Amino acid sequence: MKLHLGLLLVTASLLAPPCLADPDISLARQGQGYFTLEHVLDQQGSVDKLLLIKRPRVAIKNLMKEIAAYSKSTDAQVKRWQAQDPSLAAKESGFPPIEAKARKNTESTLTKQLIFNGGHSFEVRLLVSQVQATDYIIHTMEALQDEERSDARKNQLEKYKKVFESFHDRALALLGEKKGC
Repeated sequence: MKLHLGLLLVTASLLAPPCLADPDISLARQGQGYFTLEHVLDQQGSVDKLLLIKRPRVAIKNLMKEIAAYSKSTDAQVKRWQAQDPSLAAKESGFPPIEAKARKNTESTLTKQLIFNGGHSFEVRLLVSQVQATDYIIHTMEALQDEERSDARKNQLEKYKKVFESFHDRALALLGEKKGC
């Protein structure tokens, strides 16, 4: 069974070290990073909507509800930061147009796969998507911490990251149960 595993791709530009020679470039990259994080958190905040039409095992259902609720609250905090500091509120991700289109197409394909598959296939795809999404959130937060000027935001990102690491590990464990590992 071939799974499409490219929901969220990490780009070298997002993870590149800060450009200390030009603070405007670093600020722009930070704003783009928060834009990207907000987009992913917004998507994750809706993952529980699948539960309206799908019936995964209770452990998976509970994890999806937790991920959605925590993503919504984290997204709300990111939006507050952006309101307080306009340099964090980029209007776009900064991805090249082809990459942006590829990401959009990948998201659309995965959404269709999740909606139109059931049973074992649905659960595996859902768990794989959550392993990938939480991994992406974790690494985006790490990259933002490297660029962040505010110690308070840096510390809060670390707290959020630890929760998403827990979600990641739980999704992996549930995926292992599905595969009989």
